[in-house]
Amino acid sequence: MIWVEMAAAVTVPGTLTLRAAVDELAIDVTGPGGHGASPHETFDTILAAARIVEALQSIVAREISPLDSAVVTIGSIQGGSAFNIIPTRVRMTGTARSFTQSTWAALPDGGPMPSIQTGSTGAVVSSLQTL
Repeated sequence: MIWVEMAAAVTVPGTLTLRAAVDELAIDVTGPGGHGASPHETFDTILAAARIVEALQSIVAREISPLDSAVVTIGSIQGGSAFNIIPTRVRMTGTARSFTQSTWAALPDGGPMPSIQTGSTGAVVSSLQTL
Protein backbone atom coordinates (compact mmCIF):
# COMPACT_ATOMS: atom_id res chain seq x y z
CA MET A 1 0.00 0.00 0.00
CA ILE A 2 1.36 3.41 -0.96
CA TRP A 3 -0.16 5.96 1.36
CA VAL A 4 2.28 8.27 3.04
CA GLU A 5 1.10 11.04 5.32
CA MET A 6 3.36 14.02 4.71
CA ALA A 7 3.03 17.68 3.90
CA ALA A 8 2.43 18.60 0.26
CA ALA A 9 5.69 20.58 0.07
CA VAL A 10 7.89 17.63 1.06
CA THR A 11 9.95 16.19 -1.79
CA VAL A 12 11.36 12.69 -1.77
CA PRO A 13 14.48 11.82 -3.80
CA GLY A 14 13.95 9.32 -6.62
CA THR A 15 10.99 8.71 -8.91
CA LEU A 16 8.48 7.25 -6.46
CA THR A 17 5.05 8.86 -6.77
CA LEU A 18 3.46 9.37 -3.38
CA ARG A 19 0.17 11.03 -4.31
CA ALA A 20 -2.39 10.02 -6.89
CA ALA A 21 -4.26 12.37 -9.19
CA VAL A 22 -7.93 12.45 -8.23
CA ASP A 23 -11.07 13.34 -10.17
CA GLU A 24 -14.56 13.56 -8.73
CA LEU A 25 -17.25 12.10 -11.00
CA ALA A 26 -20.98 12.70 -11.32
CA ILE A 27 -22.89 10.45 -13.73
CA ASP A 28 -26.58 10.94 -14.53
CA VAL A 29 -28.53 8.09 -16.15
CA THR A 30 -31.90 9.15 -17.54
CA GLY A 31 -34.84 7.35 -19.11
CA PRO A 32 -38.61 7.73 -19.35
CA GLY A 33 -39.33 5.93 -16.07
CA GLY A 34 -42.30 3.65 -15.56
CA HIS A 35 -44.16 1.29 -13.30
CA GLY A 36 -42.36 -1.68 -11.75
CA ALA A 37 -45.16 -4.00 -12.89
CA SER A 38 -44.37 -3.18 -16.52
CA PRO A 39 -40.57 -3.00 -16.81
CA HIS A 40 -40.78 -4.22 -20.39
CA GLU A 41 -42.51 -0.96 -21.38
CA THR A 42 -39.75 1.37 -20.23
CA PHE A 43 -35.98 1.67 -19.84
CA ASP A 44 -34.64 0.68 -16.44
CA THR A 45 -32.33 3.41 -15.19
CA ILE A 46 -31.47 1.43 -12.05
CA LEU A 47 -30.30 -1.54 -14.12
CA ALA A 48 -28.35 0.79 -16.41
CA ALA A 49 -26.62 2.38 -13.41
CA ALA A 50 -25.72 -1.06 -12.06
CA ARG A 51 -24.21 -2.02 -15.42
CA ILE A 52 -22.20 1.19 -15.49
CA VAL A 53 -20.78 0.52 -12.02
CA GLU A 54 -19.77 -2.96 -13.12
CA ALA A 55 -18.27 -1.65 -16.37
CA LEU A 56 -16.30 1.04 -14.52
CA GLN A 57 -14.65 -1.69 -12.48
CA SER A 58 -13.71 -3.53 -15.66
CA ILE A 59 -11.86 -0.43 -16.90
CA VAL A 60 -9.36 -0.87 -14.08
CA ALA A 61 -9.22 -4.64 -14.56
CA ARG A 62 -9.01 -4.72 -18.37
CA GLU A 63 -7.99 -1.30 -19.70
CA ILE A 64 -5.19 -0.41 -17.26
CA SER A 65 -1.86 -2.23 -17.29
CA PRO A 66 -1.39 -4.50 -14.28
CA LEU A 67 1.96 -2.75 -13.85
CA ASP A 68 0.17 0.56 -13.29
CA SER A 69 -2.26 1.58 -10.57
CA ALA A 70 -5.77 3.04 -10.74
CA VAL A 71 -8.91 3.10 -8.63
CA VAL A 72 -12.48 3.92 -9.66
CA THR A 73 -15.00 4.15 -6.84
CA ILE A 74 -18.71 4.90 -7.04
CA GLY A 75 -19.48 6.13 -3.55
CA SER A 76 -23.13 7.12 -3.91
CA ILE A 77 -26.10 6.15 -6.04
CA GLN A 78 -29.44 7.97 -5.78
CA GLY A 79 -32.47 7.05 -7.82
CA GLY A 80 -36.16 6.72 -7.27
CA SER A 81 -38.47 7.50 -4.40
CA ALA A 82 -40.98 4.63 -4.43
CA PHE A 83 -40.62 0.87 -4.22
CA ASN A 84 -42.68 0.16 -7.35
CA ILE A 85 -41.57 2.91 -9.75
CA ILE A 86 -38.65 2.80 -12.18
CA PRO A 87 -37.11 6.28 -11.83
CA THR A 88 -36.49 8.73 -14.66
CA ARG A 89 -33.06 9.62 -13.25
CA VAL A 90 -30.28 7.92 -11.32
CA ARG A 91 -27.27 9.95 -10.16
CA MET A 92 -23.98 8.34 -9.24
CA THR A 93 -20.99 10.11 -7.74
CA GLY A 94 -17.52 8.82 -7.17
CA THR A 95 -13.84 9.22 -7.73
CA ALA A 96 -11.13 8.09 -10.13
CA ARG A 97 -7.50 8.02 -9.03
CA SER A 98 -4.28 7.33 -10.93
CA PHE A 99 -0.53 7.84 -10.77
CA THR A 100 0.41 8.45 -14.42
CA GLN A 101 -0.85 10.69 -17.23
CA SER A 102 -1.54 7.72 -19.52
CA THR A 103 -3.62 5.97 -16.88
CA TRP A 104 -5.47 9.17 -16.05
CA ALA A 105 -6.39 9.53 -19.73
CA ALA A 106 -7.96 6.04 -19.72
CA LEU A 107 -10.15 6.70 -16.68
CA PRO A 108 -13.76 7.96 -16.85
CA ASP A 109 -13.60 11.62 -17.76
CA GLY A 110 -15.41 11.23 -21.07
CA GLY A 111 -13.08 8.66 -22.63
CA PRO A 112 -14.29 5.09 -22.06
CA MET A 113 -17.84 5.96 -21.00
CA PRO A 114 -19.53 5.88 -24.43
CA SER A 115 -18.56 2.22 -24.88
CA ILE A 116 -20.07 1.15 -21.55
CA GLN A 117 -23.11 3.37 -21.36
CA THR A 118 -26.04 1.04 -20.87
CA GLY A 119 -25.94 -2.18 -22.80
CA SER A 120 -29.48 -3.20 -23.74
CA THR A 121 -31.39 -1.16 -21.15
CA GLY A 122 -32.09 1.72 -23.52
CA ALA A 123 -31.38 4.33 -20.86
CA VAL A 124 -28.77 6.96 -21.61
CA VAL A 125 -25.95 8.58 -19.70
CA SER A 126 -27.19 12.14 -19.93
CA SER A 127 -24.11 13.61 -18.31
CA LEU A 128 -20.68 12.67 -17.07
CA GLN A 129 -18.94 15.46 -15.23
CA THR A 130 -15.46 15.59 -13.85
CA LEU A 131 -15.99 17.93 -10.93
